Amino acid sequence: MIKISVIIPVYNVDNYLKRCIESVIKQTYKNLEIILVDDGSTDHSADICDEYAQKDKRIIVIHKKNGGLSSARNAGIGIATGDFIGFVDSDDYISENMYRNLLALILKGNYDISVCGICRTDGKRKWIKRDRSIVTYKRDEYLKKILKINSHDPNHFACNKLYKKELFEDSTVRYPESLTCEDVEGTFRIILKSKKIIESKWVGYYYWINPESITASKYGKNNLVITLFGWQSIMEILKLYMGQFYIRKESILQTYVRSQYQKLNQDLMKLR
Repeated sequence: MIKISVIIPVYNVDNYLKRCIESVIKQTYKNLEIILVDDGSTDHSADICDEYAQKDKRIIVIHKKNGGLSSARNAGIGIATGDFIGFVDSDDYISENMYRNLLALILKGNYDISVCGICRTDGKRKWIKRDRSIVTYKRDEYLKKILKINSHDPNHFACNKLYKKELFEDSTVRYPESLTCEDVEGTFRIILKSKKIIESKWVGYYYWINPESITASKYGKNNLVITLFGWQSIMEILKLYMGQFYIRKESILQTYVRSQYQKLNQDLMKLR
């Protein structure tokens, strides 16, 4: 039976962690390997991880020195034994059918990645699109989508997707550490290794709007600087990409990335 490794980075989220873990262990698709990566938590999160590991044999706990979200994800990838990999952030939660549905999408046509919709919620309200359409993409088509990082579409998010494990066999396909917008570059690297993606607008992932989280912080000067570093890295990756896949020098993708990078640079200048 196909096994899915679900990686949950954990850092000081004892108010939300049980809800997250419960949503994963109650999945209707049962053949899961659940990897909880305690990233040096200083609250009760580490104890909660160990408590659940005692209750459910599918759960593996890693306790490590604090290194950030990407470091925790990468640690989980390093020990994952599933045929597919998924990620859930520890202050979020998922629909009970999310992984069953994502796996069914992939198996429709041997896709490399499947994607579901995201609902943003603060516990009082839910921002949800009523759409169950299914769209398929070739690699370059989806790359264009994820590069629109200033939009509110969750194209670059890591957690509303299911990935073939083989996409991570290359050690360069990891999440960049010490970078706020790690999902952009990390997802970009993964998509480069894929051939085709299938996306359903059906909502399976619930993104908790936590005012203390990195992504909820104001998009100010510091985040612009960090994002610029992310774009620089993506442009360097594109150079390798063009050589590997014989893309002409002035490809559509490269032109698009350059234009977005220049726009961000202009925005940064306005803040100085």
